[in-house]
Amino acid sequence: TIQEMLAASGQQAITTVEGTAVARRVGAACYIETSPEVEKNVRTLINSAIASVFEVQGAVTGSCAIL
Repeated sequence: TIQEMLAASGQQAITTVEGTAVARRVGAACYIETSPEVEKNVRTLINSAIASVFEVQGAVTGSCAIL
């Protein structure tokens, strides 16, 4: 499992609370837990990433966005 692989290298997975705190600290639009291996929340992640690019925050200074 992922947890076993992390433990073998002296690491551990972060909690949802830790992930959310880091997202806030770095100014991320959100924190989403995903697992491409089992396709968990991958679509949600992609949709949220796209939506955050187009979300208007404050004054619009230009007319294009680069992804």
